[in-house]
Amino acid sequence: MRCLVLGGTGFIGRAVVAELVRRGHRVAVLHRGVTPWEPIPGVEYVRGDRTRLGDLRDRLLALRPDAVVDAAPRGPDSAPVVALFRDRIRASVHISSQAVYRAWQVAWTGRGNPDPVPLTEDSPLRSRPGLGEDGYEPLLTEQAVRGQPGFPATVLRLPPVYGPGDHHGREWLVIRRLLDGRTILPVGGGAAWLWTRAHVADVARAVALAAASSRAAGEVYNVGEPRALTLAAWARAVARAMGREIRLVRIPDRLLPPHLQLFAYRPQHMLSSSERIRAHLGYREGRPPEESLAETVRWHLEHPPPGGGPAPDYAAEDAALARARELGLAAEDPDE
Repeated sequence: MRCLVLGGTGFIGRAVVAELVRRGHRVAVLHRGVTPWEPIPGVEYVRGDRTRLGDLRDRLLALRPDAVVDAAPRGPDSAPVVALFRDRIRASVHISSQAVYRAWQVAWTGRGNPDPVPLTEDSPLRSRPGLGEDGYEPLLTEQAVRGQPGFPATVLRLPPVYGPGDHHGREWLVIRRLLDGRTILPVGGGAAWLWTRAHVADVARAVALAAASSRAAGEVYNVGEPRALTLAAWARAVARAMGREIRLVRIPDRLLPPHLQLFAYRPQHMLSSSERIRAHLGYREGRPPEESLAETVRWHLEHPPPGGGPAPDYAAEDAALARARELGLAAEDPDE
């Protein structure tokens, strides 16, 4: 199969390209030349701006792709992809996000009533798109590609994705403090919050399965690990991957310093079910999540952020802990 990957040099895109090549497909990549990247042998790289697909029309159509994978859609740039490849491809796969669900809005804004979990592909979506500060809006991507005549599209809704090369570095929050000799982590009411995750290699596997299967055309699939950890359990798992231990102390949310707001209470769990893609396409993780997390932690230790990243305000943490203990509101090692 000939595959064209849009955004194939980013975190998820690189993994997708590698997986497609591993499966024996011929792969071409459209990229802007902005993200540092190392060429994969046998892959054809086309440099260009996807926001100006009209300028690249002849070059991309000459590739004669059987499938198009959009690994980095922003939302507003998805409709031109449909227009260019309509009636010319057998499959397309588009990366979307948990952020399309109404539950996401409830979790992060606190507005609205919680939806039942686990979230399925039929769970309520947000009522309207709203571009983020970086212009990213997965709802617009889904609206642009789904149900388009002559354009077989599969949408994959992703949770937070982790793995080597992840620039978000969520694990670094725990890694940094342990490297700094801080063995206590203050948490708020969100210690028991559930948030499904997915390793980047497993996401790439899901993309490859969807691109090659006629069963996937027109479908929407959640992708994620079958067991979600609470934030407390996740922090402890990161520490264990370093061969360390970390003590969690629950304090009132109002005392949490800004850099620990991830651990504040949220009224909605972001627990999603991936049963549909498992049943339809035989999707499975390549290895246990514990091994994937250990690999990720090793990568972060070998590739720390420049300067160690933003310095946590440990003085604010200490003051918050002292105040919580003074008020008798500090709970040692809260339940997971």
